[in-house]
Amino acid sequence: MSDLNLTQTTLPAAGQPRPALSRVNLMLLALLALQLLAVAWVYWPRAGSPEGTPLLPGVSADQVTRLRIADADRSVELERTDDGWVMAGTDGYPANTEKITTTLASLIGITTDRLVTTTPASHARLQVAPDAFARQVTLTTPGGDQVIYLGSSAGAGATHVRLDGNDATYLTSGLDVWQLDTAPSSWVNATYFSLPADEVVSLTLQNANGTLTFVKDENGEWTLQDRAPDEEVLAANISTLVTRATGVNLTVPLGTSDKPEYGMADPLATLTLQTQNEQGETAEYTLRLGAKGADNTYVFKASSSPHYVRIAGFTGDEFANKQRADFLPQPEAADTETDSSAAPATSAAITATNSVSETAPLTPAQAITATAPLTAAPAISATETSTATGSISSTETTTATSD
Repeated sequence: MSDLNLTQTTLPAAGQPRPALSRVNLMLLALLALQLLAVAWVYWPRAGSPEGTPLLPGVSADQVTRLRIADADRSVELERTDDGWVMAGTDGYPANTEKITTTLASLIGITTDRLVTTTPASHARLQVAPDAFARQVTLTTPGGDQVIYLGSSAGAGATHVRLDGNDATYLTSGLDVWQLDTAPSSWVNATYFSLPADEVVSLTLQNANGTLTFVKDENGEWTLQDRAPDEEVLAANISTLVTRATGVNLTVPLGTSDKPEYGMADPLATLTLQTQNEQGETAEYTLRLGAKGADNTYVFKASSSPHYVRIAGFTGDEFANKQRADFLPQPEAADTETDSSAAPATSAAITATNSVSETAPLTPAQAITATAPLTAAPAISATETSTATGSISSTETTTATSD
């Protein structure tokens, strides 16, 4: 019944007029509605140009002679030659033509049917501004450069995009930012030097630690050429080095000219590989490891390629730092020696404790131990305590009790 009364007091009865909103409330609601409409007008994706209108009208993939992709930290530049696409500034290092062709088709296929905004103030927030972008793509054509900004994602398959010189920002599903990597190795064949590891019959490594030559024994297992008759060798470690040397990936292609800063006049490591294939044909390859850069990469050169490249630091470290001990079993006696040396130390400590108890001038404690076996432990404990405190009276009292 109380619920019914509450309902009647909070809601007007049927047929009775509801209280009118105040003038202030009406103005606030109207203002809110206008703000929502403004936000929807500015940011809500809507039809722009007629469906299918390209962002780059009149531009075709075969007209593009150079492609540059940049992010906030670095850039990569590719150029078209008579022999195909190459990495710019590398004396013609071959690029991945198939990937470039696919990327150009995606860029030129961007349309303007999903308009997001036409306000320049939104460019930085959407990451399509000249000084705030996820990717800046420059297409060079006979008609000039076309600059496209790709920005933030608005969801799966939706990337903000804007053509430089035009305030309109659109959404595209034809290209994602991650497809436009600025790492040079993403646009070339990253495998710089490659050989079948099973065709290598000998490998010589020379670095600051000396010269090591590895060969295969009569069983086809890797060993050290100068191994002593009773010396054990870790064939698996040698095999790992051979595998590393026969498959070297680059991080950045360089040119074909040697430069003093490459450090090839005094390389950090030189590897010489002798090979023999199934037909009995032999070959020799020389790999040289140059200077290490501030980016933790090394300059590298294979005799089979005219180009110098940079390789990852962990690969270069492998070649520069290996030494003979890395291919021999390590002694296992270190832990045993540590444990055995610990035992005398403990015995010495016990001896020291016994010598302390010898400082007690009284001998009745020994007699008590012999004549009263049940109270021997308390008597010894009392003696040790008495010795620590310098008191003798406890020992004398215990002796009287035993009598």
